[in-house]
Amino acid sequence: MSFQFEPFRNRWLTFTDILDPFAECITYTVDLDADFFASLKLDRESTSWYRSSAAKAAAAQLSDNPVLCLSGGIDSQAMIQCWQEAGLKFDVAIMEFENNLNQHDVSVALEYCHKNSIEPIILKLNVIQFLTRDCIEIGTKYKCTSPHFITHYKMFDMLRNLGYTGICCGGTAFARNHSEWGPVPSAAQSNYIEYSNQNQFPVIGNFLGYDPALCWSIALLTPEHDVEWNTRYPRIMDDTNAVRYAGKVAGYSNHGFDIIPQDNKYTGFELIKDYFAEKFNDGWVFEKMFRVPLQKKFGTACGVLVLTENQSSAIDKLYSESSSSSR
Repeated sequence: MSFQFEPFRNRWLTFTDILDPFAECITYTVDLDADFFASLKLDRESTSWYRSSAAKAAAAQLSDNPVLCLSGGIDSQAMIQCWQEAGLKFDVAIMEFENNLNQHDVSVALEYCHKNSIEPIILKLNVIQFLTRDCIEIGTKYKCTSPHFITHYKMFDMLRNLGYTGICCGGTAFARNHSEWGPVPSAAQSNYIEYSNQNQFPVIGNFLGYDPALCWSIALLTPEHDVEWNTRYPRIMDDTNAVRYAGKVAGYSNHGFDIIPQDNKYTGFELIKDYFAEKFNDGWVFEKMFRVPLQKKFGTACGVLVLTENQSSAIDKLYSESSSSSR
C-alpha cells in the first residue's frame, strides 16, 4: 500500500513542485469556492469549532500516538490549544539546545506547559555539533536550504525513534498586508512535505494552515499591517518584526487563543548565530557555512498565493465586514 498523506486538509491548498531547483517561486492555488468564504463565521462559537475540527482532522492522519512540537512561540501554543479543546490524546515535545542556546524559547514553552497542566518530553541536542557535522548532509538529502528546519528534522528523527506515529508543528496562518494575503510558505517552509514523503511518515508541519476554516478565520481576524513581508534578517528589521508580531498576537486573541507572547520573538537561532559570529569574528559566518551552500544547490524559491477574482472578492467582503464590526 502506498503512503497516503495530505499536508493540507482535503487538498484545499495545492502547490507546484516544492523541490524544483532554482524555481522562481512556488505557486499555491486555493481550491475553495466563494461559497466557502460566504459561509465562514467569525463569532467565538464558530472559531472554537474550527479549532477543534482542524485538530480532529489532523489527528486522524497521525494515527494513535501523535506528538506535538512546542517551540515556545505562539503558533505552536495555538496548535496545542486546538488539540486540547478537541479532547485528543497527544504528547508534547520540546527541544532544548545545549548551553542554553534556545533558552528564550524553552522558558516560554515550559511556562505554557505549566499553565496548561502538560508534562512535556524534553529532547536535548548539542546543536553546534549537529550543525557542524550533519547540516549540509541532511539538507542535501531533503533538498532543504534552511538550517532551522534541518534541525527540526533531527527532532523528527528522535521522535520517530521514540515510537510516535505522527508529528504536528504549529506553522502559521495568513494575514493581510498591503491588501494582499500572505506570507505564503517558501520552499524551505514547505520542505517538511519532502521529509514526510521520503520517510513514509506523516508530518503536519503547518497545522495552522492545514485546515482552510481555521487558517482563514485566523487571517480574517488579524489586523492588517503595512510593513514588508521579508523579515529574513529580523535583527536588522526589529520595528518591522514587532509590527507583524503585534498584529499576529491580536489576531490569535481575537480568535480565542490563550497564548503567552514572547518579549522578543525572532527565529530561535539568534544565540546560535551569535556563537558562530563570535567564534569566527564574522557576523555572516552562520549563513556562509550552513545556508548559502544549500541555496547554491537548491535555490531560494519563495511562495506566491494565487486567488481567483471570485475568491478575492469573497475574502475582501468578509474581511471588510469583520473589520467594520470590530470598530
